[in-house]
Amino acid sequence: MNLWYILIILVVGLVLLWVVSKGARRRRALTERDRALVIAKWRDIGKLMEQSRSKEAIFEADKLLDFVFRKMNFPGETFADRLKAAEKILPNYSDIWEAHKLRNKLAHEVDFEPPIREDQQAIAAFDRAIKKLSNI
Repeated sequence: MNLWYILIILVVGLVLLWVVSKGARRRRALTERDRALVIAKWRDIGKLMEQSRSKEAIFEADKLLDFVFRKMNFPGETFADRLKAAEKILPNYSDIWEAHKLRNKLAHEVDFEPPIREDQQAIAAFDRAIKKLSNI
């Protein structure tokens, strides 16, 4: 009789382990192709900043970081959800959150013009996050 209890507990434990591992989303590294795309896009963002087109650069940097989040399989429906999922591995989480909020203000407030310093801080935050996650 004890053998049956042990066997049942073992089977239930294995089934639970399988269910948990099946539902867990594993983070994955970027492929070389994705890394090359990130590098090329980041160069384009740098050119936008050189041309004083910081608004466009912020939009593109935000999109690029979201691309990295998605490719690395961070869970979430929105950028904010995926950023929250990455919080523990991003030392500049709060800076990225501020940069994303700046992007949202640029997108939704018609007369919003941030100081150039805020633009530069946002791009620097995106830069640190993208380089950390992409290993570039």
